[in-house]
Amino acid sequence: MEFNATFLAAMFSFVVFIYIMNTIYYQPVLKIIKERQALVDGNYEKARQSGEKTGELDEQTRTQLDAAAQKAKSVIAATIEKATASSAEQTKAAQKQSQMKISQAKEKLAKEEEKLTTQLEIKELSKSISKKILGGAA
Repeated sequence: MEFNATFLAAMFSFVVFIYIMNTIYYQPVLKIIKERQALVDGNYEKARQSGEKTGELDEQTRTQLDAAAQKAKSVIAATIEKATASSAEQTKAAQKQSQMKISQAKEKLAKEEEKLTTQLEIKELSKSISKKILGGAA
């Protein structure tokens, strides 16, 4: 193999071609590839962080919903208990009022009976007296 000027010229041309290609094509393409890779990596990291944040928010939401459900259950239970107590109080008050009315009615009937008994005794005495007076005069 001979090394002559043509070979040296071809080598020089190849080196110049590589330099030009490196400057014009390879460096800008590598720069664009690196930028895109950085963009993809950044978007991947943002997506990962968003996924983590979504998981945390989902857990917080579940916790809040559980707490709200427990609070609602306790409010419902308290309301039922209060309503039951109120119902029991109203029932007792109604029973007490009924007992009072019954007692008043019994007292009224007792007084009426006593009055009627007294009137009957008076009638009996007046008949007896009138018989004695009329019987003794006849």
